[in-house]
Amino acid sequence: MITGTPTQTQVILKKLFVSVFVVVFFFFCLYLCLDIINEACWIVSNVTATDSEHVEQVIQANLIQPLIFLLKNGCPVVRKEAAWALTNAVAVGDTKQVRFLVNQKLIPALLDVIKSSKHSPTLMVAVEAIRCICALGAKEKHTTEGINQYASFVELAGGLDILEELQTRDAHEKVIEKAEDVLKTYFEGDDKIIHTQDMHEATYPFTDTNMFTTDDSNMNTQNGNSVDMFKF
Repeated sequence: MITGTPTQTQVILKKLFVSVFVVVFFFFCLYLCLDIINEACWIVSNVTATDSEHVEQVIQANLIQPLIFLLKNGCPVVRKEAAWALTNAVAVGDTKQVRFLVNQKLIPALLDVIKSSKHSPTLMVAVEAIRCICALGAKEKHTTEGINQYASFVELAGGLDILEELQTRDAHEKVIEKAEDVLKTYFEGDDKIIHTQDMHEATYPFTDTNMFTTDDSNMNTQNGNSVDMFKF
């Protein structure tokens, strides 16, 4: 059922699926049952792939931090499914939800995956998540004095070096092309960012609650490409 239509998914969620699932999710994370952790992440990725309403329910169920933990610390197959779940949330979430994900330090976790993973599908979805985040920053530059704050956070976390290094690896050509596109689009030319040397006192990243009051238009519309097209 969880791979059904958005309406079918909503029916399951209304039946307290998320509330029950979060208990199961934490239980198996605690006891490290890898097969079930992997399946749990896969289920969440199908929920977050639908729409911002379902992303919000996953957020309200406090599943984001466990997913980020698994993204950073899980075995390769679990990291892949956690990456899908979080990238889907970034791709279809509204602006407030994406800010929340960034505030949970998703960017360093994604960059850690890009730096350490050798699995091309996982690399692709992680780079795509960075692209979606930077795209939102570009959209909001008119509210931040022409500065792409999200691209600045990527640079602050060492993202430029990591994306450049990725292009030198024996990775799938689509991964290399995606990394190159992110660098050219958001870190070269006219796209203003706050460089690392100017951010040494920066907090990470949002402490002003007013930052959560901007337009909540859907990220899937803003950012163009569906994440699904990057599956291998």
